[in-house]
Amino acid sequence: MKRTFALLLSVFMVSCVYSQDTTIKTKPGVMVKVDSKTGADVKWVNVHKKTLQMLESKDGWAAACSTTPGEYVIAWYACKDGKSTEPNYVTIVVSGDAVPDTLDLVKTLKEAYSQDTDADKAKLLSTLAELYKEGNTAVDSTQVKTWGQLFTVMSTAAKTLGVSGKLPKTQAAVGVYLKSQLSTKADETLTDDGRKKAKAAFTAVSSALEEVGK
Repeated sequence: MKRTFALLLSVFMVSCVYSQDTTIKTKPGVMVKVDSKTGADVKWVNVHKKTLQMLESKDGWAAACSTTPGEYVIAWYACKDGKSTEPNYVTIVVSGDAVPDTLDLVKTLKEAYSQDTDADKAKLLSTLAELYKEGNTAVDSTQVKTWGQLFTVMSTAAKTLGVSGKLPKTQAAVGVYLKSQLSTKADETLTDDGRKKAKAAFTAVSSALEEVGK
């Protein structure tokens, strides 16, 4: 299998500073860091909690991410000496194909990873992320015609990379996620739509594993 891969859908932070009304563009699954740079206590307003997830820091910035295309307006205002500034608005335009929600997956995998006790667990985690990147190469192979064949290729790759049976808690959590996204019927034909789903799921897993390792 090739070991040079391209991430189709990665979750990462693009750092931006906004002090006035602003529109920014991003892609599904790409987290945007919004930094007020005020040095004061900042309050964030997000009315899209079902589709736009935000992680707020105590240092005046927040990270926002949505896996669903659309336009999301958030606001922030600073509080200092009992007074609030005028609100600042940021419109986050998310365009592109929807992707599986990776933020919840990151939380789940972090919890599972914390329970694993393998030696060199950080290295194993990195290798596991590589395995699922490698999975996208397998998905594209014309020799892989069924879900069962794809599962076999992934199992063989896990043994080759030395992660088979390693990080059991983490891998169990990954398995639960994949079963919720993909077919579990070994003899079912891997259609074009199935390949798209497999790529999206494998990329979501590899990206989430990379986030866990940060």
